Amino acid sequence: RWYTRYCLQSHWRFNDRVINVHGGRGCPFTCNFCYHHSTPRFRSMNIAMDAAGRALARFNGNMLYFSDETTLYSPSRAQQMLEGIRALPKRVEYSVSSRFDILDKINDDLLREMKETGCRIMGLGIESGSDRILKVIGKAFSSQTILRGLERLKKFGILPTVSVMIGQLTETAQDAEASIALMRESVRYNKNIQYAFTIATPFPGSKLYDLIFQKGYLRNDKEFYDLYFQNKRGDFKHVVNLSSMSDEELIMMYNKIQNIYREEKSKINKTGVAEVEFLMRGAAAVHEFLDRKVKADPLLKKACWMSILDKARQWLYEFIQIRLDKFRLRLRGVLPWS
Repeated sequence: RWYTRYCLQSHWRFNDRVINVHGGRGCPFTCNFCYHHSTPRFRSMNIAMDAAGRALARFNGNMLYFSDETTLYSPSRAQQMLEGIRALPKRVEYSVSSRFDILDKINDDLLREMKETGCRIMGLGIESGSDRILKVIGKAFSSQTILRGLERLKKFGILPTVSVMIGQLTETAQDAEASIALMRESVRYNKNIQYAFTIATPFPGSKLYDLIFQKGYLRNDKEFYDLYFQNKRGDFKHVVNLSSMSDEELIMMYNKIQNIYREEKSKINKTGVAEVEFLMRGAAAVHEFLDRKVKADPLLKKACWMSILDKARQWLYEFIQIRLDKFRLRLRGVLPWS
């Protein structure tokens, strides 16, 4: 429900009850920004789905979230996941992570089966629209592979959530503009694509982290942590500028891609979506305000009638939000009107 309060999008819904499922650890790929480079250890899909089934029953879940890189490692692994989904005691929807080179290997029949068994979301890392930077990162695919994958997800009705980083090693303003161009093209093609943007950060355990010490950008681990956690408000700031841009240019490009993304989204969603989402946020704010008032007043908390009133208020709040949520998703074209 955090998303329907602070980050409304097409992917998550007010009445989702999400169960995490872990398919394994480690990663066989070698992206320079990632710290998951240990040998992959695949969890048995039978064991993973058995645990998922028990958690769905215990917590009345309706959505599975496969939270690791190994669940959709290959088409055969995807087929095992589908068999496990079908064997669950009730129908659920699910979110799964993948890579564009793996998505390229999953044929249309398998992708159609994923949608039919409840695949709502696929999380993917674009990282850059520049073929040169994709090679620098260590990605084994091109920008055309990315666009082809996004078109296929749109075709089968699976909602993509993707990420792009600005400021990769040796990245130029021209490379960043390629990311902006790819983002703009994909948003215009699919209004329900959800982007996240970051500044490239050399996290401990990654190749980039080793590089910052080899090149003398930083002296030790403590210096990295002091820089990373210097901003207490939580606003994102870069630790080390690894790009070929100046610090000012890097921040400018980071802000530019976010601004253009917001502009493109606002152009597309002109069908009352913003007004409905404004009502949802307003209802949530009022509900939270009343919660705080009750908790802050000891007399109200002790009043015998307050528990009945609270239950009625909670029921009304959920009734309103669920219906507004369905309405906005229909306006977005995610749910049918019938």
